[in-house]
Amino acid sequence: MTAKTLLFFVVLTAAGASAVAPTGMPPVLLSGQHSAMCNVAVGDVFPAVSGAPMKPGDVATVVAVVNGAGWMSRQLVVDLTNDVAQPLGGKGVAAVLLDARPGGKPADPGVQRFTLTAEAQSQLGTGRWPRVYLLDSNGRILWFDIEWGISSRRDLHSALGAVLADPQP
Repeated sequence: MTAKTLLFFVVLTAAGASAVAPTGMPPVLLSGQHSAMCNVAVGDVFPAVSGAPMKPGDVATVVAVVNGAGWMSRQLVVDLTNDVAQPLGGKGVAAVLLDARPGGKPADPGVQRFTLTAEAQSQLGTGRWPRVYLLDSNGRILWFDIEWGISSRRDLHSALGAVLADPQP
């Protein structure tokens, strides 16, 4: 590897963030380029989204943000139901889908679905979609990723396990 191809990674955390992540929370590791695409970070309160009166979970909320018909967006919508809403809805974990896709189908049972406007999407960042956020019971971001795949899914499972084992007040 040459100096020209060297990448650096940052753990993206809000300046002065006071949230204490539960033990076992996977880190958010982003390249400098990817972190520049994010307008929110671990420790930030998830922004209020116009037209999306989300009902947070008593323990945590998983927010999936999709804006295209690509395989990652389609898979995230399926996994939100199968991995979050169905098995964890009764354990205090809410599942929210913010969907910018035109003509998106109604949400599956247990998933709160809202249409995401371009303005609301820009509050979260630019480029690299879909995104998934794990919020504590107060709406503070504990973990997130700017794509969806096997490693993102595994990290979300780990993060949810950490929150359910050590819920924060």
